[in-house]
Amino acid sequence: MMKWFPFNKKKEYSDTCLFLFHHAGGSAAVYRKWMSYHSQMEIIPVELPGNGCRSNEEYNYDFDNITEQVTTAIYRYANSRKVILYGHSMGAALAFLTCSQLEKRYQKEVSALIVAGRHAANYEYHDAYHTSMGIDRMADELLRIGGTPKEVFEDKDILAFMLQRIWKDYKLNEAFQYHDEKVQTSIFAHYGKADQDATREMMQGWKQLTSRDCTLKAFPGGHFFPLENGEGYFKEIVKIKTLIGK
Repeated sequence: MMKWFPFNKKKEYSDTCLFLFHHAGGSAAVYRKWMSYHSQMEIIPVELPGNGCRSNEEYNYDFDNITEQVTTAIYRYANSRKVILYGHSMGAALAFLTCSQLEKRYQKEVSALIVAGRHAANYEYHDAYHTSMGIDRMADELLRIGGTPKEVFEDKDILAFMLQRIWKDYKLNEAFQYHDEKVQTSIFAHYGKADQDATREMMQGWKQLTSRDCTLKAFPGGHFFPLENGEGYFKEIVKIKTLIGK
């Protein structure tokens, strides 16, 4: 179970677990800094097979299978504690399906689902880049969405390594399929004001995927606004925890 949550040792008890799903091309490590922020929650970055601390494992391209596995891991880890799910970009789709599975398979109430920088799961959207275009074209995609240090593009060896790894996540992201899931928890949908891949219109659809409230909120920045805004953005998540605790 701990392979899914490599940075957590349950050193301090908290009644609320915040599980974090990363974007395509990322890893659990992108949220390491968040773990140092004061929140009165246990911050739990999720590591997918073949990524980061699990890079020695075979990569799993089956979106539904990964969802099933991580759902079981979260249910066992959280036990009776409250659960908040957060996902950015590809991670938002994983968080959404995990929320649905926790409710259906385990009758586990999810306190809140936070989705960032990802069009609604029921929104038909065709990305500018598809893995069928080849790995070389992916460099143009990374330049388009931003978030990659310019030094990476200046070193051909590092760039080649990065593209191989990110391509796998893009392939996984393309395997996502919406099967008319609808969750029973409040959804908080966040998007960057300059993100053309997750505009307000695209995010509106999240309102249709919950039987409860859905709150949309815009933030400064582009696709990687959660990381660009640092602790200031994280405080918004803490506010949600406080809000649902009332």
